[in-house]
Order: sequence, then C-alpha cells, then structure tokens
Amino acid sequence: MLPFPPGSKSPPPAGFTGYDGQWPTDTQIGEWVNLGPRDSNLGLRLEHGVIGVDVDAYDTKTGDRTLDEAERRWGSLPATYRSSARADDQVSGIRLYRVPVGVLFKGVIRFDDLAIGDIEIVQPHHRFVITWPSIHPKVGQPYRWYKPDGQLMAETIVPSVEDLPELPPRWVDALSRDAVRETVFDGSTPNRTRAARDQIDEQRYEQLLRLQGDKPPDRLVAERLDVAISALTSGAGSRYDTTRDHVASLMRFHAMGRAGVPTALGQLRSGYVLEVADTRPRGVAEAEFQRLVEGAAALIAATPQVPIVDGRPGCSETGDEPPRDAPSWSPRDLTSALSGERYCLMPTLFSREDGQCLLYPGMTHSFHGESESGKSLIIQAECVRQITQGFDVLYIDFESDEVSVTERLIQLGAESRAVVDHFHYLRPEAKPNASPLEAQAWEETLSTSYVLAVIDGVTDALSTFGRSSLDNDELASWHREMPRRIADRTGAATVVIDHVVKDLTRQGRFAIGGQAKMAGLTGAAYIVEVGEPLGQGLRGVVTVRIGKDRPGRIRPHCGPHRKKDRTQEAARIVVDSTSNPMVVTVGKFEAVPGDNALSFRPSGLMGRISVVFEMSTEPMTKTQAVDQTGGKRAWAMQAFDLLVAEGYLAEADKRRGRPTYRSTRAYRETNDPLSDQYSNSGTDQYSGGSPGVVLGPGS
Repeated sequence: MLPFPPGSKSPPPAGFTGYDGQWPTDTQIGEWVNLGPRDSNLGLRLEHGVIGVDVDAYDTKTGDRTLDEAERRWGSLPATYRSSARADDQVSGIRLYRVPVGVLFKGVIRFDDLAIGDIEIVQPHHRFVITWPSIHPKVGQPYRWYKPDGQLMAETIVPSVEDLPELPPRWVDALSRDAVRETVFDGSTPNRTRAARDQIDEQRYEQLLRLQGDKPPDRLVAERLDVAISALTSGAGSRYDTTRDHVASLMRFHAMGRAGVPTALGQLRSGYVLEVADTRPRGVAEAEFQRLVEGAAALIAATPQVPIVDGRPGCSETGDEPPRDAPSWSPRDLTSALSGERYCLMPTLFSREDGQCLLYPGMTHSFHGESESGKSLIIQAECVRQITQGFDVLYIDFESDEVSVTERLIQLGAESRAVVDHFHYLRPEAKPNASPLEAQAWEETLSTSYVLAVIDGVTDALSTFGRSSLDNDELASWHREMPRRIADRTGAATVVIDHVVKDLTRQGRFAIGGQAKMAGLTGAAYIVEVGEPLGQGLRGVVTVRIGKDRPGRIRPHCGPHRKKDRTQEAARIVVDSTSNPMVVTVGKFEAVPGDNALSFRPSGLMGRISVVFEMSTEPMTKTQAVDQTGGKRAWAMQAFDLLVAEGYLAEADKRRGRPTYRSTRAYRETNDPLSDQYSNSGTDQYSGGSPGVVLGPGS
C-alpha cells in the first residue's frame, strides 16, 4: 500500500517505485497513516506474480475494442476482480490476474493494424492500482472493488491474491513475447527506435547470447567488471539502471571478441542477485539480469558492429585476430600488480537460496565426504540446473555408469532433450595419451566451453592416470594434468568428488590421501556431511562445510568456525525424495549457538606481518606494522593480535608510551594446521606416520 495526495494519482512516495523501489514495512505504513492527510488516496504496488490489465473504454478510448480483439486472438479472459471509479462503465478498470513470477510483460496492448489500444499492463515495477477509498481526480467518485460477477464488494473488503484467477497461458505468451525488445527499443535515443528494432540481425543476436564458460577476463573486461561491482554496491543511484549500463558495455566487449565476458557477466549476475535481494526474490532478480543481457544483445545486433567470425564474436573490422595468450614461460607484466589493480574473482555457480554462490568459474574445487553422503547427488542437482538453462556441463565419471547417472538427472527434474544437448558424459578407461584416438578425443573435450565440469571418483581417476593417491608429487602432477587443465582450457568451474577416511576420529577438512589434494585446489574445498538420512521416500538433509577458500570470496558468507576442524557451514541442503521429481534446495547455513568463539583466521596476513618484522632491524609498534603490511586493516589488526597471543611476536620496549614488538620466531602458513595452506608433514597429520594419508587437524 502506498499513499498518494488526496484526489490524485501522483506522485507516489519517493523510493518505493520502479525496479529498485523498496517495499514499505508495517512501521512505514503506520507512519503514513498517522502523519499523512486523512483523506489521502491509496495505491497498491502489485507484488511479484500479479499483474493488472488496465482497460480504458470511455470517451474516445478504444480499450473495449482492444480487449475484444485480444480475446479473439488469445482466448477469453476469466472473470476476475476489478478496481474502477466509473460505476456506470462495466469495461473500464484494472483487472487482476496471477502470473508466473519473474516474467516481464509488455507495457501496453495495442493493435496498430486496427488503430486501437488504450490497455496498459500494471506490473510490480510499473504503475499502481489506485483503489478504495481513493477519489478519482476527474470523475470525482470513489474507487470501488467489483467481484468477478460484476457486483460491488463491501467497502472494507479487498480481494486476496489466492482468489485471483491465473492469466491464461496464451495471454502470458502473447504479452511476454518480445517484451524485452519493446523495453529496449522505446524511442528514448536514436538507436532505440522501433525502426531500429526492425534492423536486428537475428543470427547475430543468437550468437551473442551463446555465453558459455570462458577464461578469466582480460584487462579491459576485468576493469569494467570492477567498476560495475563498485557502482552496484556503492548505494548511489539505481542498481537496476547501473547494472543495465554495465551489462551493455560488457556485451559490447563480447561482440568485439574480448576474453572473459561470460565469466564477468556471471560474476556481475551473482553480485546483482545478492545486492537486490532486499527488494525482490532471487528468481525475479535472475530473470531481470538475463533480460539485461538479452536487451544488450538485441541493441548490438541492431547496430552495425564487429562481425562474428566462425560462429563466435571475434575478429575486429580490420580482420585482426584478438590477442592470443602469451606462453606461460614469458615474463609477466607486473605493472598492474604493483599498482594495486587486481581482478576480483567472484563465485557464480551452485547458488544458495539467498543468491550466494559456492563455485568459482575457471577454478578447481573439491567435494569430499563419506560414501552415501550425497556428494555426487548435490553436484548432479547443480548439473541439472545448468543444463536446464541451456548451459553445457562436462561430467567425467570414474565410479558409476551412464544409465545410473542419466536416471538420476531425470529424477532431479532434467528434461531428456536438455540431457542430450548439454550434458557431456565421459567414462574414461585409459589415460588421454594411451592412443592417438584417446588423445584426439581428449583434445576435443578441452576445446569445448563448459560452465561446470565434474570429475566423479578421484581415487579411480588417479588409478586410470597411473598415479598414487598417497604420493604428493604424483597428486600435484595429476591436478595439473586433469582438473587444472580442464578449468584453464574450458573456463568451467571444475569439481572433483572424493572420499574421506572412514574413521570419524581422524576426519578433518581433508579428503583421503596426500595433502596435495587440498593444496592443489585453486577454488574452494567442501566437506559433505549427512544431517538427516537420504533415500527414496525420505526428506534428507546434507550440510556442506567449507574447508578452504583460496580466492576468499565465500568464507565471509558462511557460518562460524567449528572448533575441531575450523570448517564453516556453507550451505544446508534439503533433499526431498518424497516428490517426483526429487527436489534439492540449497539453503543458507544455520548458525550453531556457542560455536562462534573462533572467528576467521587471517593466516595470509599473519604471514605478511611476520615477514615485515623479520626484515626490520628495529622494533615496531602495532600501527607501524599494520601500515606496512597493507590489506584490510581490521583483519591485519586481528592477525597482529594472534601473532602476539601465539608467541610469534613479543613486546620489546615502549616508544612514547606505546609498546613496540619484535619477532621471536617466523610464522608460515604452510606450518599452521589451522591455515588453508597447511602442508606440514608432521606425524599428527598422517595415519600411522605414513606420509601422504591426510587426516586433518585435531585427529
């Protein structure tokens, strides 16, 4: 409910309209009621999943004829509730219907060939429903609600959403078709006219929308992404408009063949969904962002630009190829590193209900747990989500078979066509270099882009490659040969599915085998634990705990550390097998009372502070050390305090009343069992003193 000036339809209260409009709280509504004019008009901002069909059929308006023509083309509308101030007009007014959440509809209904129109569509971001007890500014009569049978409702009664009929599917299709293009080509600028819309190159448009996994963004794309994220989270201006403009810029880079645009868009999408969660559901935000991409593609495809070569946006107008990656043994340009500029990788896949994602594009990850803990199932659920959206997924299976896996995908709700078109299933029985044919097939696999790649069964994969799961050198070699190569070449968020030791007292945050399994990951590592049993006809619960987060973008959005292994709950997943299809819901973590005594351990900063003291010939104050270290100041201060508390730094003397400190012994992440970078080979980390069998801290 929103207040309007007495006897008027405008203006609405500031900050409660459009895509970024807030939804008023009970407190806010109470303030309007108590402090506003007693005779204010009232307007309803429709919630997501409801629209209004506003028909004007009075004076010279043609809404009645337009409504008749629309029903002739799309079928009759079901009778519904209507708000109107024209008691003698049974056609005019706003009719309410339930619709699919997140769908964008055209703003008007008109038939140019018949020269009729005068019907507008009221949506959550566009217009309002003025209702009882408001007074119409021209007619001078109060608005009233009318029942589906045309009878007046009592003045104090309003219809409920549950009582509204659904808009028929043919109407949904007709009003949503080309709604994005109608929004883009609205005549606001010379390149946005309806005539420009007729110039869209449809083939080019479809090619621009083929956004698959990609390599990390190049310098210009990364800079644009950083600007976009900063602008989105700055709190200034419209988040929707800001994101729309940056999406358009990134899509222009895509048309010019610059590397990393799909990855950048995926990260901006995740940021957008999180940032606007205060005003709309996640599904609505995701659909909005996709429409921004489609709108930008349409605008580019309607404008003469860079040609698309060989089925991809690529070559410049001069015919030059985009710059190729330099050999890895070439010297790196350190200018951006020294200037403090850096590309901030954001997770974009395996999204929780709150929009926070748990997988990084182009990085390697691990999901490890006991047998039948659901680790493969929850990853397969993410595969279904991706292929259903038209994205390609690579699944390399060393433990099961194609019949079992495809049956599981169907049980999770995948369509057979999506599985055939987008699920790339491999079941290798030899090393890629075992024969020329195997090598060719492997190269073809690496030459395809995927958003997600899964290696199911690390132990058997190592065996196929002739590697030992206990030898750290061989593990590191395998990581480079397979997971890292897949992530680097295809741009996929790459997941390895692994086991943990069976002895519960020796389980930690590590998978079974050598510690190089953890050290070799470039993304995040997760431990999968059963909260409630999984099985047919059951509603099971799985908790996913994060044990490593190298980029550092996920841990701050997880639960408190668990004391025994310093893992954090990243997600609580409900696997409902009582329905068909099976429903997998990735929820947010649940905080455990009393388990938050241990906060985030800034081990990287601890190492940097230790080096600062080791290099210094004089004692330093805490402020001096933190200033020289850099990084986030609050975490650096915490790192300093931990070094003092754990005996790595000791007080030397005082300077102007402030203590100074000196190094007593060097701190290194690799020697810290509580650090993600821990690689010490002390016997407390291994089974029976045998090198390579990781049990994790606290075993």
